[in-house]
Amino acid sequence: MIALSIAHDFEKPSGLRPGGIDPRDPNLPTCPGWQDVEGGREIRLVLDGDVSKYRGVPEITILEGEEAIDAAVADFARVDYTMTDTALVTAHLKELGLTIDAVKNSDREETKVGLWDRLMAAFGKALPQKTAEDVDQMAQTLEEKLHTLGVAGVARTERNPPSAARVAGWYGVK
Repeated sequence: MIALSIAHDFEKPSGLRPGGIDPRDPNLPTCPGWQDVEGGREIRLVLDGDVSKYRGVPEITILEGEEAIDAAVADFARVDYTMTDTALVTAHLKELGLTIDAVKNSDREETKVGLWDRLMAAFGKALPQKTAEDVDQMAQTLEEKLHTLGVAGVARTERNPPSAARVAGWYGVK
């Protein structure tokens, strides 16, 4: 089993990938979850196993074997947080004497730590003293901050791309 890890600027209008790869080439399928548009990388299975024309292309890494492919695909896994009901989030925070803007605009270190302490106190949870870095590590986005604190109306979704074996099975590759 062989795949290509391709670095690519997805904003380019041509659609062609490095090494002259045509994104519609049926011999180089990609699958949902094997593409990171923001990070500029995708993984494509090589159905015929011939990677000779891709060797030496700087933007292409040849992944040989299921383990190597799965390790590269694992980088695409992520967790997303979304506000499913803004009104519910706003009402819950209002009940606690807070606003979404206070959470969203907590950029300065002392503001972040103070806000975190207020949120934790509002939820009746006690945590050891937190620094701004601790808060940032625990919650990178507004939605993640709110989800971490148990605010109603915020959902957590895991994105786990399919394994190399599964995708290979779709295409009859061993």
